[in-house]
Amino acid sequence: NSSPRYLTNVNGTLYFGANDGINGYELWRINSSGVAELVEDGVAGGGIAPGAASSSPDLLTNVNGTLYFRANDGSSGSELWRINSSGVAELVEDGVAGGGIHPGAGSYPRFLTNVNGTLYFRADDGSNGEELWRINSSGVAELVEDGVAGGGIRLGSAGSSPELLTNVNGTVYFRAFDDSN
Repeated sequence: NSSPRYLTNVNGTLYFGANDGINGYELWRINSSGVAELVEDGVAGGGIAPGAASSSPDLLTNVNGTLYFRANDGSSGSELWRINSSGVAELVEDGVAGGGIHPGAGSYPRFLTNVNGTLYFRADDGSNGEELWRINSSGVAELVEDGVAGGGIRLGSAGSSPELLTNVNGTVYFRAFDDSN
């Protein structure tokens, strides 16, 4: 029933998603003793989505020794998470703390891409549509702007829908819409 998926090595620790038949599909790791253990968020007991709800972690991505992934804790929606230095799962916030990038509804992050130690991804904050985001040096999610600041690449709620994010020698390339090109 466990069916481990999305295996990722971060600093010698193997992380993976699995279902133990009790807690639903959650994030797990192999500890230093070689034993599988459930990864908890700030509230211990049951993983990221306590009970059999399943947080459904996926898109496990190693960025300079920090594991980033998408999961749903049952209240924030599908959001970007990371494992902090204490080994605890924490929600990644944007400039407004409390509930992730799109509190309650979820930002549905996709295309997580490590570019020279910076995580780039696609997400929807509820007002700018699906746009390109990155994690800044303070660990906060921020919208990536084009030449006109204030709304990402394509102004308004339609979003630029970036996809196919690719790291080429430290530059992120992607396909997106901008209304003029």
